Amino acid sequence: MLEEYFERLRSEPWRAKAACIGKNKHYFKIDTRGPEIYQKAIQICNTCPVKRQCLDFALANHERYGFWGGMTYRERCKEAKRRQGSASWVVLER
Repeated sequence: MLEEYFERLRSEPWRAKAACIGKNKHYFKIDTRGPEIYQKAIQICNTCPVKRQCLDFALANHERYGFWGGMTYRERCKEAKRRQGSASWVVLER
């Protein structure tokens, strides 16, 4: 099951355009890291042309760990609740 998840992630066409590709992975495992790491991840995500697709992927797959689409897990939980209340929310189809 975990291998299927990683295969799905690797096959996402938007992933090749992600600003985080080739960056230090520790920047994105920040749920337990300090504010410096958080700020570095924010800087990288703010330049990313596929930030929205990354966030949509994380929400659609209930990603609990790391930094996705410019958000921590807690921030993604809030975003998911906000989107559930919005009739216009659409998760990108695979």
